[in-house]
Amino acid sequence: MSSYGHAMTSSPALDNLHALVELGLTNPFEPHRMALDRALLGDQFRDFTGERVLVLKGDATALDPNFTLIMERLEDALHGVVDHLGAEAAPPHVAQLVERGVLLLGFRRLSQPLVALMQRARDAPAGALPAPEYETFVAFWRTWMRHPALRGASLGEAHAFALLFQFHRAYHAIFESVVGGAAAAAALRASIWESIFTRDLARYAAFWFDRMQGFSTLITGPSGTGKELVASAIGTSTYVAFDVRPKAFVANPYRGFLAINISAMASTLVESELFGHQKGAFTGAVASREGWLEKAGPHGCVFLDEIGELDAGLQVKLLRLLQNRQFSRLGESQHRSFEGRVLAATNRDLEQEMDAGRFREDLYYRLNANIIQTPPLAAQIAEDPTELLDFLRFIAARLVGPSAVDEAHAVATQAHTYVLRELGVDYAWPGNFRELEQVVRNVVLHGSYVPRARRGGHGWAPQLEDALGHALRDGPVTAQDVLGALCAVAQDHCGSFVGAANALQLDRRTVRARATAWRERHAAKVDTP
Repeated sequence: MSSYGHAMTSSPALDNLHALVELGLTNPFEPHRMALDRALLGDQFRDFTGERVLVLKGDATALDPNFTLIMERLEDALHGVVDHLGAEAAPPHVAQLVERGVLLLGFRRLSQPLVALMQRARDAPAGALPAPEYETFVAFWRTWMRHPALRGASLGEAHAFALLFQFHRAYHAIFESVVGGAAAAAALRASIWESIFTRDLARYAAFWFDRMQGFSTLITGPSGTGKELVASAIGTSTYVAFDVRPKAFVANPYRGFLAINISAMASTLVESELFGHQKGAFTGAVASREGWLEKAGPHGCVFLDEIGELDAGLQVKLLRLLQNRQFSRLGESQHRSFEGRVLAATNRDLEQEMDAGRFREDLYYRLNANIIQTPPLAAQIAEDPTELLDFLRFIAARLVGPSAVDEAHAVATQAHTYVLRELGVDYAWPGNFRELEQVVRNVVLHGSYVPRARRGGHGWAPQLEDALGHALRDGPVTAQDVLGALCAVAQDHCGSFVGAANALQLDRRTVRARATAWRERHAAKVDTP
């Protein structure tokens, strides 16, 4: 039991508030978060998704109803502590606990004005971002924090407002970037949140908020799995300080994310885009130009897509940049400081690239302080086939716009029927989400979609000959062997048994049985070119 002045605050009240704050500070996308919510709420818990993890569907502005219930309990717990404080200063740990609770409560109570600010920022130019919503925040904040016993709190109004705006940007960015209830998708959402706020949100708010530039992030995964979306979610969710005098954020966070696709440019152009150049540095450099490293500023992120394609000379320059945070424009000797954050992505295996001498090991270890892996689409669908329809609904909603709900439903249903009939639920999706998007567009335009493997004839002869040649060395090959090899090769090329069955004009069950028997009998590994 603790006593402040003439008031008493019971230990159970503090314990209750502490438990609620700890839960509120837990990563909202943590795979075990819903289990924690369920344990706290008991019979009040609302199983609104039917999932084990927080599945993001529909409107991002509609907060998790369980979070709303927790915030109602948090508000009651705050009253249970604050209303019994005396005039004397509360111990620092109590003041900070209340302050964190009020910050969490602000996420719910100020959701509408903060979402409006976020939407306005997306259309605003670079530079300072006016935020008249600050007045609404101050009125809310001072209702709680003006109590004389809480003068030991440490965040400050401007910093608390900046954190709330960052929380909303990050929550919505993750909501919009990653859908699905598969374990891999849940882990991806949690990893993005930690890349923005670290694993300890309280420590982040107190210390790390303006030091994240030192943490490079490497995003790996197959092509078409949304690596740039992940990078954008991190890059647009950086902390931006708020200046109370002009009532504006010092920068627009949506204008600080700058992306370079290394594979789409010549190395000299990549160097100029990244580092900038002086007038006369090379043929055609008729004026000096700042690169992305300068434009990013202290609140920006430079995203290097396809980092595995970077040539050896630029790898050295990037390594120096990450080591000493300094660079020079092409054609100058002056050193400039880089204050932003570096994000990179690749679909290559960089460890293999290092073994082959194509990628510097020291650069790899500078980039891999934080590694995020995007999961392939086929793996998520294999875990739960119902995910396919959810993904199609998500893509259709983006394609037709938020107001055409019925049309989005019709498009998703049409595409889902086509995929199941022509490709099959076990289709390999070599193009991942990018290919799934093209399926939706093709079904809308033409009513069909032809995978790359089926275009321009089957072209399976070399692989089929190779497979049968290996079998012939082991003994006679029967007609059933030929059919089995053909089914196996077709399944590899088409990505699924359904696709192979359509291509060969055979029953799907026949294709599956023959291909499986062939592989079991001959132990033939059919490699996709």
